[in-house]
Amino acid sequence: MNKQEAIYTEETNCQDCYKCIRHCPVKAIKIENHSASIIHSQCIFCGKCVSVCPSGAKKLRNDVQTAKFLLKQSKPVILSLAPSYPIDFDEYSKDQLIYALKQLGFARVSETALGAEIVSASLSEWLPQQKPGVYISSCCPSLVHLILKYYPELSANITPFKSPAQVHASYLREIYGDVCIIFAGPCIAKKTELAYPDNNINLTLSFQELDELLQDSDLQPGFIQTDKPESFEPFEAQNGKAYPIDGGMLNSMKPDVAGMDASFMSFSGIENVKSILSNLPEKNNGRLFLELMTCTGGCINGPGQTTDKSIARNRLQIIENCESATQYAGQLNFNGSTHQQYNFLEAVNGKDYPERLIIKTLSDIGKNCETDELNCGGCGYFTCRQFAKAVLDEKAESQMCVSYMRRMAQNKASVLL
Repeated sequence: MNKQEAIYTEETNCQDCYKCIRHCPVKAIKIENHSASIIHSQCIFCGKCVSVCPSGAKKLRNDVQTAKFLLKQSKPVILSLAPSYPIDFDEYSKDQLIYALKQLGFARVSETALGAEIVSASLSEWLPQQKPGVYISSCCPSLVHLILKYYPELSANITPFKSPAQVHASYLREIYGDVCIIFAGPCIAKKTELAYPDNNINLTLSFQELDELLQDSDLQPGFIQTDKPESFEPFEAQNGKAYPIDGGMLNSMKPDVAGMDASFMSFSGIENVKSILSNLPEKNNGRLFLELMTCTGGCINGPGQTTDKSIARNRLQIIENCESATQYAGQLNFNGSTHQQYNFLEAVNGKDYPERLIIKTLSDIGKNCETDELNCGGCGYFTCRQFAKAVLDEKAESQMCVSYMRRMAQNKASVLL
């Protein structure tokens, strides 16, 4: 198993542009020796840095070779396929895709959406029994990192259920016994679930990696002819197919929560989510359930996708896939546990520095009064004071300040002249 972190920096490619800092929602980046490295204990694995890095220095751990190794073993391997697959593999028909995946060596292909339906059913049964308050969905692993690391006081608000992928893996083992489970989806943070307590997944692949497996085996849709219809096993999912879009989880729960004394809201996008968590609404006379996703639009806009199509188009493809769902070919019965307590990540303890230290750090880079604080953002931080704090945290270097370095260069030039 590859022990490398889910996201890492290839230092030789880092160009000192600070774009990753600028876009990181939690500033979990440290500049050291002119290279931007990720502070994994502070990272929420949203994948923003991977998406925006112009030189490709921020990389997603590639587990393709591990997948190939597992597929060659004697133990049957089942693929848990995330419900946003129609976006990334729209050139394949359903029959072609399942056939191609089986040609790779997967014994069966199953929809993670089945696990989503189990989670929805468990949550719909659990929520009415709870006291009035605010409850937050646990399906987005990046959100879980965000809350546990930066809003630990809200950890008790996370609903105590495993992610759909974890539940789906347990469900598949309940049916098929001793098997190997590989999950594939658009999410980078999903790779961190392998370290969760009671993890049931052997390996997580991004859709980019799954596509790489297909490309390596020359399994292109134009050359695939299936002799017989292929199907997801044990049967096709229904309302769980809506989970990738924001509001999809709530939509799947509608039949079970009608008339419940609760309010339901859905929000996506890291800045929206941070704003909500910072000012969590109170619900004194009932229950408020929040479906929160860090990717704008939901999982249809994940960093591990193969495509950069518009969110609107992606959303439409998921809606169309939901509408084309067949009726259940079997009964979704699950006897295992869906329970998960979210208390296994350490909170990030930010330091508060005395004002005199902030002022001294600003003075060291030539900012002696408020008008000197340009707040240009060239260093990657929104304000000069944020940058000064990052310097004190040893996450930033004075040389990152453009105006300071320009002044230093001018002074040297003046001496030479």
